[in-house]
Amino acid sequence: MKKFLIGIVFGIALFLTQKTNITYAANLSDNFTQILIDNDQNNLLNNSEIAHISVKFNDQKNKFTKDSTMFILLNSNKKDVHVQALNEVKKLIIKDDTGEAYQVGKYIVKNNQVQVIFDKNIEKFENISGQIDFDIQISNETTSNQFIQIEAGEINEKIYVSSRPQVNKNVVTEISGKYNSDKNKIAWEIKINSENKSELQIFNTIENQNIDQDTLKIKIDGNLIKLNKNNIEFNKGLKLKLVGKDIVITYITSASEVSSVLNIVRVIEDNENQNVTSAKVQVNDIVNIDGKFNQTSTNKKQREKKISKFFSNLAKLIIDKKQEKTDQNNDEKSQFELAQSTALANAKSTKHDMVVSSKTPSLDDTFEHNIDDKEVKETINESIPNTKKAHSKKHSANKSNLPKTGEDNIELFFSIVGTIFLSISAIFFYKKSRK
Repeated sequence: MKKFLIGIVFGIALFLTQKTNITYAANLSDNFTQILIDNDQNNLLNNSEIAHISVKFNDQKNKFTKDSTMFILLNSNKKDVHVQALNEVKKLIIKDDTGEAYQVGKYIVKNNQVQVIFDKNIEKFENISGQIDFDIQISNETTSNQFIQIEAGEINEKIYVSSRPQVNKNVVTEISGKYNSDKNKIAWEIKINSENKSELQIFNTIENQNIDQDTLKIKIDGNLIKLNKNNIEFNKGLKLKLVGKDIVITYITSASEVSSVLNIVRVIEDNENQNVTSAKVQVNDIVNIDGKFNQTSTNKKQREKKISKFFSNLAKLIIDKKQEKTDQNNDEKSQFELAQSTALANAKSTKHDMVVSSKTPSLDDTFEHNIDDKEVKETINESIPNTKKAHSKKHSANKSNLPKTGEDNIELFFSIVGTIFLSISAIFFYKKSRK
């Protein structure tokens, strides 16, 4: 019987959760609606400057399905104009009316493009809208203003970049940042290598963060230097005036309540050419977008809740019935033991009274009232009420104690059916998982 019930439950659950959907990856870049550039109203950047880009989208034109994808492309019109996106990966999350979160996809920022990929959960929602955010850096090695183009489906925007100040190829800067296990602090390391031992002006800004001044250390050509007001200034970041070839700067910043931190280092040599380098540390990889459960998903969720409640109640009912049966057997056993104990006590009392009822009994009286052990046992058995017999491991040949043939066959039938049903369900589930 247990196998039968398990097979039924497994099969129903499998039927409700398995659904064959054949979908094909589609480029839905036309669902992008707007490109925003927040650095300059005229979209003109200084050479090597960082630009923050936001691209909005919705599902009004095309419905998102499993494996739907969208692309944002960054294109340069000349070989001496370079655009580089700051790499990162973000998860796209929609929360339903109850606050339950569903990951519906992700977007990947890498090199000169952004790719948005949706998964099957996106099909549960409608009226979807959101925004993709990322940062880019553009360098112009020509002698005139140039532009790069951002393409997102049917819409596009141009970002112009100045040729000034000229890029300083004599200075190489590397930035690395690593957050701690609690993701509330970031340890930064900035390495600057200059071909010439000249004065360098270093401007270090960190997006919405403050440097912990007690953690700041600077080495020039391997030697730790002392900091004073002549060579360092803290004002919305870090400003340094240093002379050397190899410079290493380390410090710690806070990273609480932010999804990512952008660190930008601008190095100017001899008040002329500059070198701008940036790095981004991702602290939180979640981006929330808007969406509403469609009617199919709403009905399915309600149905799943009802079924879950039904099986929960069924399991509780089975457990309660089993406990009730156990309690009943325990009560019957207790009544039997109590009756047996009472009868034994009464029998012993009767025997004692009959034997010692007279101080000087005659031989005949002693003979008449003396009760042997066999009679006591018979008295006990006669005194015990007719209750249900306790279970015994000892086999009884009495026909009334043997299992009924019909009952045994029914139990066997349900066990076989349950086993077959469970096997078929398992095979079906295995084949579905292989597809």
